[in-house]
Amino acid sequence: MGMLKHDIIPYLLISWGLAVFGWILILSGVASLQQNCTSGPNGYAVNIRQLAGYLGIASCSKVYAYTWFITFYAFFMLVLTPILVVTGKLSKFRAGFIGLLAPLIMLLGDMSSTFIYYTDLDFNSTAVARARTTTAGAVITSIGAYLVLICSGIVDEDKEKSEKSGQPTGAVYGGRYGVMPDDDQPPGYFKNYTEKS
Repeated sequence: MGMLKHDIIPYLLISWGLAVFGWILILSGVASLQQNCTSGPNGYAVNIRQLAGYLGIASCSKVYAYTWFITFYAFFMLVLTPILVVTGKLSKFRAGFIGLLAPLIMLLGDMSSTFIYYTDLDFNSTAVARARTTTAGAVITSIGAYLVLICSGIVDEDKEKSEKSGQPTGAVYGGRYGVMPDDDQPPGYFKNYTEKS
């Protein structure tokens, strides 16, 4: 397995750094927004029906549980990225890595969509500023994740498969089938081209 080519590593690290910066903004914004929640039956994050995704009064645990999931999912991907780059395993796990990174980008877009509506609600200016910080962090992390996705897929290190399997060993694993050119076989007889004649 080859390491990433050296000319793409700086771009990948800059993209990763941008995503880390955005994640710090998300973490600080969400933590400070949840500080406004009170405990007990009156601990509501949203008392107005206009917040995207909620039709009525929503508790803090309901609003922020999904947000914390996205925040720590992003943290997991930010830890996984340099581990795969440094160990040289990105080429082997590229499909899985991209499969984990793509939903994160969608979830970050959903998070930014949710918190952008806080500016239209009847909140104090501190809560609105905290929601804007969370939105900015989600957008910046999403841009960084897009760039990491592009950088991780732009170079195919050795033009090799993700796993070396199916090497010729003399056994038949499948293959192309075609009509035998011999006239002594009945019509409809197919021979595996990998068979020895």
